[in-house]
Amino acid sequence: MLAHLRLGHTYAQLAAGFEVGVSTVYRYITEAVRLLAVRAPDLATAVAAASRKAFVILDGRCCRSTGSPLTGPSTPANTRGTA
Repeated sequence: MLAHLRLGHTYAQLAAGFEVGVSTVYRYITEAVRLLAVRAPDLATAVAAASRKAFVILDGRCCRSTGSPLTGPSTPANTRGTA
């Protein structure tokens, strides 16, 4: 499952590498994502936590957070080039 999320291997590649069927890989990944989703914070909690940070990582990108106590509210002028 981590190989799929981190490296982007296809189900067929994972099945061949671990010597299991594609349906087994699908089941494992689906189950793991479901377990991760249960542990993940809801959107309001995640946004509240992000608003207290100077930077947050979204989809692998580093972006300024609005409401940083160090930089003040973000505006297009002071966030240009940070994403």
